[in-house]
Amino acid sequence: MTEMSWERRAEAAEKTVRVLKHEVRKLHDGGAQSPIHRALEKARQREEQNRQRRELAEVRAANLEDQVAERTRAIRTILDHVTFGFLVVGPDGRVREGFTRSCEALFAREPEVGGALTELLRCDARQSAEMALGLDQIFEDFMPEEVTVDQLPKRFEIEARVLRLEARAVRAEDETVDGVLFTVSDITALEAAERESRHREVLIGILQQKTAFEQFVMDTRTSLEMALEAVDDQVTVRRVVHTVKGNAASWGLDDVVSVTHEVEMDAEIGGDGIAAVHAAMRAFLKDNVAVLGFDYDDVEPAFEITAENLKRLRTLAADPANMNEVSGWIRQVVQRPAHELIGPMNSFVEKLGQRLEKEVEFELSGEDVQVDSEVMRPVLRNLSHLVRNSVDHGLEPSWERGEKPARGRVSVHIIDAGRAWEIRVEDDGRGIPVDRLTAKAVKLGRVDAETVAKMDRQQKIALIFEDGVSSADVATDISGRGVGMSAVRAAVRASGGFIDVQTSPRGTCFVLSVPKPSERAAA
Repeated sequence: MTEMSWERRAEAAEKTVRVLKHEVRKLHDGGAQSPIHRALEKARQREEQNRQRRELAEVRAANLEDQVAERTRAIRTILDHVTFGFLVVGPDGRVREGFTRSCEALFAREPEVGGALTELLRCDARQSAEMALGLDQIFEDFMPEEVTVDQLPKRFEIEARVLRLEARAVRAEDETVDGVLFTVSDITALEAAERESRHREVLIGILQQKTAFEQFVMDTRTSLEMALEAVDDQVTVRRVVHTVKGNAASWGLDDVVSVTHEVEMDAEIGGDGIAAVHAAMRAFLKDNVAVLGFDYDDVEPAFEITAENLKRLRTLAADPANMNEVSGWIRQVVQRPAHELIGPMNSFVEKLGQRLEKEVEFELSGEDVQVDSEVMRPVLRNLSHLVRNSVDHGLEPSWERGEKPARGRVSVHIIDAGRAWEIRVEDDGRGIPVDRLTAKAVKLGRVDAETVAKMDRQQKIALIFEDGVSSADVATDISGRGVGMSAVRAAVRASGGFIDVQTSPRGTCFVLSVPKPSERAAA
């Protein structure tokens, strides 16, 4: 190929320059209508729009930050001045950052981030274990939240304060439990007001049945004195103390119940324990003597008679041949309506049902039946054991009652059966678990397996009256120690009576039959 001469190369370069100049003039002459110019203009407009958007976004962000900061300050001001507190703990039970200022006053110390909640609450070993287990269940998130948070302990005493903690799970975006929020309230004043209100209700209840309460006080004092004399007989002593606790509960004497329960917890109840129960009763009556009008050591049994009856007694006493009639007159004078020996059974069942979270329909009939107070007092004094067992052990929780009404039924009927007085205590609960009862009796050594094998059903049911044998799996401060039922049988037997028991999955009926003194004398 012939190499191009420099002249031709120069001409070609000059031609290229002319073409480029022409195109530049063409673009310039085309102005805003040229494609390049239009593209550049669009790019410029987009940039301007973006700049305006950025400025607007910056203004909005600044305003939003101001609003968030203002709202945060407002929320913090509220939280720092509320009387209740908020704090969050993690799975390890340690306090996270962000608790309210009020927590320092509530806990009487400032919470520390990373500090254990149980230490802040001054928990004992039992409460610490309950708190740890409860938090584990919440973070596992296996059961419904309302169930797991309800398992946590709620009431704590810190120095002179009583605090209540309510928990709620804090969830992350993926709905897993990230923390537990506690609301802390000071309920010291509330509890004090509730105690004062309850105290007034107790006094009103006593004044409405003052004669029955006086009988209870006399029975309690006499029974405890008897227990002190028989202090080596622990079976008898425990029956007495357990009965005092049950009857004190029916009258709402919480301090007496608390002291008596502590005495029951001792491996052996001695003179000091009995004296403590005496002291609790004496303290209640001393504190309220201005309202009740008598104290523990002075109240004595009294009987009212009309002037006409007194005149008749004098006439009968003048002739020794009338001694049988005098005895009959005395039996008539010592008779009282049954309700004076029973006490506030209706309110007792109502409060017991509330405490056990059971709906109970209670019926009491025959409370005006005239009974011999000397004969029936020991029996009726122990009636609370049967009623308490019916509510606690007999009645199922509403969700376990199947086709039965959700509200359980317990009834007490006092009947004058002519030659005897009958007391029927019935419930529509689950019945006595006979197999479990016999197994417990064998385990406690009250009977051997060979003897049980030869028993009929009624004989097995009767094991419920053996000392220490109970149909309950666990003893509580309410029942389950196997003491109350043995006390009932002992009282009925001492009165010359007997007990019949019928039980099935539809309910249980106890019939206590106590012969009248005239029938016992004839026998």
